[in-house]
Parts: sequence; structure tokens; C-alpha cells
Amino acid sequence: MKRRLPSRCASFIPSCLTLITQHLLWDSQLTSYKATNTPARRDIIREYVDALREEGIRVGLYYSLVDWHHPDYPAWGDRQHPLRHDPASVARDEKCEWSRYLEYMHGQIEELLSNYGPIDVMVFDFSYWDFIGEKWGASELLQKIRRLAPI
Repeated sequence: MKRRLPSRCASFIPSCLTLITQHLLWDSQLTSYKATNTPARRDIIREYVDALREEGIRVGLYYSLVDWHHPDYPAWGDRQHPLRHDPASVARDEKCEWSRYLEYMHGQIEELLSNYGPIDVMVFDFSYWDFIGEKWGASELLQKIRRLAPI
């Protein structure tokens, strides 16, 4: 049965909605830290995408470049990182491999753009200090987005 919004809500229906995808609201094949391994046990992004399309609303996804949970995302004196004051973070950071983190991050973005049909809007955040542009592999990421979700 198709759900319908009350007619009094019609003027409030947006043309596009954007969901924050972090932290792992889908069944990512790149990590066990995901919604399908929580009490929710479901792919929340799938439900969101399907519901918006059913109502004719364009789909937007917001992906935070920062993933403090990932073992290769360093604290590096980050003023926001939850481990920034933990003395053990120095030893932890020595084991971090940024290239591994980028591979993971780019892979997740590829999952989002490949597994849910056309994505109308893709939003990223979080650049600061020297974490800008090519630090994130921005050129490669932009090429991937244009290949997987052409305008």
C-alpha cells in the first residue's frame, strides 16, 4: 500500500532531500561497522532512497570525509578527534596509513553511487588545515563521481 501525505502537507514537499550517510547507515561491504550489524539490522539508506523515489523526490546523500572510527584515520592533533588527548593516540597514529583510509573512503562513496540507482545530489564536508583538496584524492574522487553519477 502506497503511503500518501495529507494534502495539507503538499506545500511542504521538497524537490530534494539529503540524508547524512555517516555513520554507515547502509550495508557497506568495506566494514563491519554498519547499520546492518546494529539492532536496526537493515539498510536505512535503501529505505530512504526507495521512499523518496516513491514520492517523486530527488535523492541526496551527504558523506562526511572524516571517519574517526576507522583505524587509519589519524588523530594527528586534530582539535575535534575524540582521541586527541589520549596519550595512546600517538602510537595509534604511527600505525595509520592514509592511503588505506583513502581507499576505504573512496570505496564507500563508490558503494553509495553504485548501489542505489541515480543519486541526484552528493555532498561532502570537512576540510581544514592541510586536509584539503588532493589530501582527500579530490581529482580522482570527482572523476569517479562523474563516471558513476553523470549530470
